Amino acid sequence: MGRLGPLLAGGTFGGAAPRPLLVHREVDGLEYGSGSAALVALRHDAARYDFATTPGPTTTWHEIPLPPALG
Repeated sequence: MGRLGPLLAGGTFGGAAPRPLLVHREVDGLEYGSGSAALVALRHDAARYDFATTPGPTTTWHEIPLPPALG
């Protein structure tokens, strides 16, 4: 997962604005937020997909197996 985990939890990445990629806001007494998160990494010869059902600083990420590339 590298540096992306802290970024999702609200950290910064390469001088980006200090705001999280996950949303959690309260509006008129109601809470709204990210319900899940996915990370996808792509290379010319491979791909990786990680998923978290309840994203946040202490979440557990699960790598989802992908089939081999075709052709």
